Amino acid sequence: MELETKPRTTLLESVLILFFLIGCLGSCIIIGHMPPHVPILMVFVFLCFWGKWKGYSWDEIHKGISEGISPGIVPLIIFMLIGVLVSSLIAAGTIPTIVVYGCEILSANHFLVMSFLICLVVGITVGSSFTTISTMGIVLMTIGTLMGIRPEYVAGAVISGAFCANNLSPLADTANLCAAIGDIELTTHLKSVFKTALPTAIICIAAYTFLDGGAANMDEGLIDGMVGALKGAFLISPVALLPIVVILVCSWRRLPAIPTLLLGAITAFGIYGIYHPSTDQLMLIPQYVMTGYVSNVGIETVDTLLSRGGIMSMMGAASMIILALAMGGLLVKLEVVNTLVTHLSHLVTSGTKLVISTALGSLLINFSVGEQYLSIILPGSTFKSLYKKLNVDMPVLTRTLADSGSAFNAVVPWGVSGTFIVGTLGLRSTAYVLYSFYPLLTPIVTIVVSALTMGKKKAA
Repeated sequence: MELETKPRTTLLESVLILFFLIGCLGSCIIIGHMPPHVPILMVFVFLCFWGKWKGYSWDEIHKGISEGISPGIVPLIIFMLIGVLVSSLIAAGTIPTIVVYGCEILSANHFLVMSFLICLVVGITVGSSFTTISTMGIVLMTIGTLMGIRPEYVAGAVISGAFCANNLSPLADTANLCAAIGDIELTTHLKSVFKTALPTAIICIAAYTFLDGGAANMDEGLIDGMVGALKGAFLISPVALLPIVVILVCSWRRLPAIPTLLLGAITAFGIYGIYHPSTDQLMLIPQYVMTGYVSNVGIETVDTLLSRGGIMSMMGAASMIILALAMGGLLVKLEVVNTLVTHLSHLVTSGTKLVISTALGSLLINFSVGEQYLSIILPGSTFKSLYKKLNVDMPVLTRTLADSGSAFNAVVPWGVSGTFIVGTLGLRSTAYVLYSFYPLLTPIVTIVVSALTMGKKKAA
């Protein structure tokens, strides 16, 4: 029985596997520009046969795969429903209406900063980074493209605002999960997160202000022509904004994501049906649900941006998530993750080292497993007792988990959030990462803030 409870994977083996995983994924995706599916499948195959060579039975390996995939079932359903929602919002004129209003209100000179702030406010209100990106993200990407701003800049600002909001919103599932891990009140957790979110947000605003110079070559006449084309092809009216109101009300009522997305899509298709009552147009709704909306405005840029959505548009992302979660399940089953995190906890001798170890643990799970919930739960359960032992405040733990676990998942191209972002915004896997300043900086800021505040406590 003793042998069964011991990890069969040594620390050296775990480290070598981690380096192989990051090296394979990084080189193939970033340098080789391969679809992430290919290197993930390569690592998955390696782990299957390596586990068998180490003495695991095929039943144990299959169980690890199943356990890895099972947490992703609901997110996969949500992904497909977001595809339906996006298609319905375009068909109903919701996204075109916001694009037209946005072009009339927003200035190109401050577009990236405004994109960050808009997604921050909407995200805090809605409590879901995915919903924010799939609605306001698409709108801002469309407006930004019309204004001649590089898509990766806009995507970075959208992602930064959405994930900053996700850390600060009392409606966000990850915020509630972090508070539950630390056995503290949600308000206590959010106050702690605010100490790192504020300085990181200020840095983001400064960075996007600097990047905003990229919109200098916009053609006002071209934008006016595109806005005119949208007005001629879609319902441009406050009525078209009703699905957004429904989504906001559902979020405030704390309805789960699935009924919220369904009600939003049903409302949007209802508006489409009222304003397009002919049988031929109504018969297009099943096509919109399955393969997405196809824009025929006649302007290539607009048609490209507004031809999206549908269940099939998310299948590439869904298949990659299944592969990534299966790979992550094997890493957990073969004790690679647990061995690394456990040995990391043994290095802790002070509060600052504890925060660094927690952050590294969350980052490690993000890179290896790609699942933001596990990047909160595993380090949280592993390090929690050490926070009590070293008299480090529990909100410091929950803040570190939010900053290094939840937020950072957005910039892992093979992670659940990263995959969703690429699929929804139509980006090359790594194009947005360098400009997603909030997810990149917040793990560093949380370590610095924790070190400074703990240093002041010692001095006092």
